[in-house]
Amino acid sequence: MPNIPHTRFSTDREPWRFEDSASLTAAFSARAREPMRRAWELASHILGGAPMEVEVLAESFRAIVLRCRTRESSVVAKHFRRRDSATNASGFGFLRARHGAEVLPHVARLLAVDEVARMLIFEDVGSGDPVTKGPLSFRSWLHSWPTLCRNADSTLGRAFRNSIAASDPESARRGTSGALPSLGLLRRRGIPESEIRRLIEPERSVLWCGDMNPSNFVRHRERGVLQIDTEGTGYCDPALLVAEVRGRLPSALNRDRFLGLLTPQEWDEAADHLAGHWHVTSRDEEIARRCLDAISHELR
Repeated sequence: MPNIPHTRFSTDREPWRFEDSASLTAAFSARAREPMRRAWELASHILGGAPMEVEVLAESFRAIVLRCRTRESSVVAKHFRRRDSATNASGFGFLRARHGAEVLPHVARLLAVDEVARMLIFEDVGSGDPVTKGPLSFRSWLHSWPTLCRNADSTLGRAFRNSIAASDPESARRGTSGALPSLGLLRRRGIPESEIRRLIEPERSVLWCGDMNPSNFVRHRERGVLQIDTEGTGYCDPALLVAEVRGRLPSALNRDRFLGLLTPQEWDEAADHLAGHWHVTSRDEEIARRCLDAISHELR
C-alpha cells in the first residue's frame, strides 16, 4: 500500500554512536531527551547491563530508532515522536506497531513497551540477510506473504482490532478500528463507498504489517522471513496485496534496487500465486488497482 516512508531508511552519513546516556540525550532536542534516557534505561534492564554503545539507526519526523548493544547482545528501541500516538491510530505509529507486533506471525519479538515515552523495544534481527539478496530470495519473499498475515476475523485478528478500538475510541466510533490506515484517503478521491467498504470487510480481509518495502524484512537463518516494521499494521482485502505485486510494488521505496530481480513474467506469476491462495478474482484485483492508484495520487 502507498505509505509515508518508514523510519528504517538508508542514509548518506554514518550512524551516530554514543557510549553513555548523557551524550545520547544531549544529541537530541529537549522534547526527545527524556525518551532517549528511557530507551537507555529499558535497554540496560533487558540486556542485563548498560549498553557499551548506542547507534542511531534512523531519525525522522515520526520516530527515532536506536540499536543498543553490549558485547553479548543487542536490542532495537523505537520512539514515536507524535504526542498523541499512544491514543491515535489514524496513521502509521505507536499503536499499530505495538499491537501488530503482538499478533502478527514472523515478526521481531516485542520485548518492552513504555506508553508514556511512546517507546517499543524489539529484539535485534538486523544481522539477517536482505530479501533482495537475489532473484530466488526475492521471489520466495513474495510467495511467503500469506504466512506473514493473519485472517482479520481470526481470534488474533479480532484481538488487534479490539486493542486499537480500546486505545483509540474515535476509530471505534467510525467502525473501522484497525483497518489499513491509508485506506482513509480513498474518500478524498471519490471512490464509491461500496468499493471502500468491500476492501475492509473483516471476514474477507487479512491483517498484515502494511509495509511493501523489502528493506523492512530480513531472512533469518533459523526462523525464515521476519518482518521488522509493524507501524502500518492493518487489515484489508488481500486483492490489494495482489495488485501491489502485479504492479511491481509501486508503493515501495527505492524500487530500482529490486525491479530487475524478476522478469515481467515472474512478477505476474508471483501475483497469480497470491491470487490463487486468497481466491482473488480479476474483478477484485481491478477494484484494488483502482484504489491503489487513487491513494498514490492523493499522496503525491
